Amino acid sequence: MVRQLPLELELRILDAALPPLGPSRSTAKRAAGCRVLALVHRRWTSWVQRELFKVARILCESTCDDDGVDRFVDRLEKHTGQAINRLWVTVQEEVTEPACLLPRRLKEAGLEELWVMVREKCLKALWEGTSIKKLHIRDIAGGSDLLTSPLPATLTYLSLHKVDLEGFDVDLPNLQTLLISKAENAGLVPWVVCGYKTVRVFACVGRPAYFPHLCRNLPKGLAHFAYYPYNTGYEHRSDMIHRESGSLALPTKLRSFTFVHGLYEDEDEMTEPAMGKECEKVGAEMHVVSNKDADEWDMEMWAYSLGA
Repeated sequence: MVRQLPLELELRILDAALPPLGPSRSTAKRAAGCRVLALVHRRWTSWVQRELFKVARILCESTCDDDGVDRFVDRLEKHTGQAINRLWVTVQEEVTEPACLLPRRLKEAGLEELWVMVREKCLKALWEGTSIKKLHIRDIAGGSDLLTSPLPATLTYLSLHKVDLEGFDVDLPNLQTLLISKAENAGLVPWVVCGYKTVRVFACVGRPAYFPHLCRNLPKGLAHFAYYPYNTGYEHRSDMIHRESGSLALPTKLRSFTFVHGLYEDEDEMTEPAMGKECEKVGAEMHVVSNKDADEWDMEMWAYSLGA
């Protein structure tokens, strides 16, 4: 006879095994993992349902039926015994009316975290009227003007993927984590990050015109910095060759710098020694992700590992 572990211990093990709830890629994997676990044993069913309903998903194809969504959310919350505070929205086509994007019922429900997957140009923002703390934007098509709408001042975490930074000048007094990946007008990244003095965790994927310029504009209170010159490794090497003396100075409060290789070679004969010395000056640890592991590196997983 096979001995069975206490249910509480089983669930703790399962929770530790699931991908974390946070980064967009792992959130999707978490849901897939939950569905598999639901088929294993009835003892796990109620726990799996609670995990699945931690993130509600809405597909925006046309105007949302507020009353229909209200009824759906009510049934969902009664069934799970928990309020919906995390929402994943996929916009499939051009939507211009705010009501089409985020139903009233969910705006008033105290959302904490929002994932926005944009596949077409979107002229209005989903987060208007909310007090969310974490916002993930993935502009799949590129070219949307999501960032021209005001962002909630309550944000502490902002992740931007393939967004256009043109005109992005938003006051976010509580922002602690800023992640920018493959942005359009990437040359604006140094100007964007330097405007947020409260940021403690910052990652940049893609070369923002000139790496030393980015280093000079990092917030003074920054604690963790990651840089991945995705598909621009040779341009980054040129940055290092032509850099001015002292141009790589890092914030004095920095505790870690993560460099992800954008070159085909595993060794960077300039970045690692130069940045290693700069890290030593401020007492920061330097972590290097090799070229073979670069494709698996995820800026949101990195931030999540730091408690962001």
